[in-house]
Amino acid sequence: MIDVIEKYMSKHADLRYLDDKALVKDIILPGRFTRIYVTKEHGVPFIGGKDLFQLKSETGKYLSKKLIKTG
Repeated sequence: MIDVIEKYMSKHADLRYLDDKALVKDIILPGRFTRIYVTKEHGVPFIGGKDLFQLKSETGKYLSKKLIKTG
C-alpha cells in the first residue's frame, strides 16, 4: 500500500524524504523567542513543532528577516 501512495505522490506532489540534505540543511532548533510576524515578502517561513509532520506544512506564517539572528 505504501508503494502505491508513494507512486501517486511522486506524480502529483514534490515528494522528498527526511534524509534529503537539501531539505534539512537550514533547519535549526532555536530556543523560545519573541516572534515578529510579517508578510511573505518581508519574512522567512516559520514552521512550528506541530506543523512538522503535516503533509503540507505551509503555515502562512513568516518571521521578520530584519529581526532574526542568522548563523
